[in-house]
Amino acid sequence: MIVWRLDRLTRSIMDFQKIVGRVGARVSSVVEGLDMSTSSGRFVANILIAFAQYERESIGERTRLGLQRAKAEGKRIGRKPKVQKEVRREIISLREMGYTYREIAERTGVSMWTVRHICQRAIS
Repeated sequence: MIVWRLDRLTRSIMDFQKIVGRVGARVSSVVEGLDMSTSSGRFVANILIAFAQYERESIGERTRLGLQRAKAEGKRIGRKPKVQKEVRREIISLREMGYTYREIAERTGVSMWTVRHICQRAIS
């Protein structure tokens, strides 16, 4: 099995051990050029995979902390809503007054499917 870099194969020590267990010394990396048939090649490969796993976990931790901080600061997370709050309120109000999705869509200029989605989310 030839891979460009070992961390492209996996970033998990456990997964790497399973792969090596199944494939054996036939794992070969183009960039690192390790010989998996030797103990030193397997040792270096394990160190590289350990660093890759550490990097992946560190990125996840920093991302979670950054999102928590942003939420604590009141910043909006994710994409901006298609429809402004005032229009959402109007859509929900019109639906409560008995208007159909199509009628609301025509009055507000919002697609019928978006109107339906807003109304259904307001119920749940």
